[in-house]
Formats: sequence, C-alpha cells, structure tokens
Amino acid sequence: MHITREDIQHATDERIDPWAVSNGLLYGLCRQYPDHQDARGVTAKMLLIGRAYAAAAERGRSGGSTADSSGDEFYVRDLPRVLRTSAVDERLRALRGVRTITDENVPQVVRAHSVLMEVLRKLTGLEKRALASKYLHFHLPRLFFIFDSRAQRMMRLVSPAAQRNSKRGGRGDPQYELFVVRALALREQLEGRFGVRLTPRQLDRVLLRLEVRHLRNA
Repeated sequence: MHITREDIQHATDERIDPWAVSNGLLYGLCRQYPDHQDARGVTAKMLLIGRAYAAAAERGRSGGSTADSSGDEFYVRDLPRVLRTSAVDERLRALRGVRTITDENVPQVVRAHSVLMEVLRKLTGLEKRALASKYLHFHLPRLFFIFDSRAQRMMRLVSPAAQRNSKRGGRGDPQYELFVVRALALREQLEGRFGVRLTPRQLDRVLLRLEVRHLRNA
C-alpha cells in the first residue's frame, strides 16, 4: 500500500482527530498516577485504557492466578497488588528521561513491555500483548508503539523491512519486538520522504487510515 502526504497530514493534525480529547484524558491520568503504588490509580488506568482500546484486562481470563475472582476484585484488589510489587515501576523509571525510541533503546522498551506482559499473563492466563503496549503507551507515549492485530496487519503490508540492525537484546516478546523494529524502519522511511518524524500515536493513526482504505478497496 502507498502512504501519501495526505495520510501524514491527517495523522499529524490534532484538530481532526476524533479521539484527541479522550486520549488526552488518558495521558493526563497516567501523568497524575505515573507509577503503581496507589491502588485507585492502577484501577482507573487499567480499566479505562483497556476498555477504551478494546483490550480489557479481564477479557477472556481463565487460567491465571485470579481466575476465580470477580470483576470488581480483579480490578480493585488483584491488579493493584500484583503491579505494586512487580518490576514495572522500575522499568518505567529507567525510561522516563528518554525522549524518543531509537535502535539503541529498543531493548529497554521491549523488555518493559515483556515485564508487563508477564504480570498480566500470571493474572489472566493470556498473552495480553496489545493491552501491555497500549497501557505503556499512555505512560510514555514517545517510546511505546501501539500494537494490535489491525496495526500488525497493516505494518506487514507497508514496513520496508522485517529485519533491522538494532542493538536488540532479544529479551522481549518476539512479536512486539519485531513490530517495533518494523515501526522504526517505517518511521525512518516516512521521515526521509516527508520530512516529518511521526510519534507512535501518529504512526498508529497512519496505520488506521490505511486499514480503512484497504477494507474499502477489498
């Protein structure tokens, strides 16, 4: 598929983004509660981000350590307790001063994603790859690309390379790591063509626009 200048302009113009206000509230929530020590903040972040982005933490859980807890218990008790004692805050603190994702810091980014994925897997028995990426994106929006099946499908169609010489440590989730590598390659290509370095949010808007066009032409 061909990405046009109009696609780039559409992705970078906040004035025409119908989700700008709701996303702004989620970014603000994560700035207000940047870590996982306040249980109320954890409950709010997981509930609102997961459900707003069709990746709710409780969806489909069956084999995790909290499979028998109710929905309320899961959000109010289980998620806050496990996240408070996990390594997620440590990973986020290490990345908080980083301005943008690059080849050099890919290992740190994908490892943080993998740590949260493992926490969610133990709680739900499922690979919550998409939720982990979306949740972390709202905490550090310039570092975490938004992953889901739609974004992955479009990325495979337009990314200029499946492999890239980055300083990766191979310690992250392989699917998300490959997605990040593809996203960096695509961002670089588009910057060369259009002179604009897209943020992870803007790149996601490009992919969403492409999917709409792809489905319309299918």
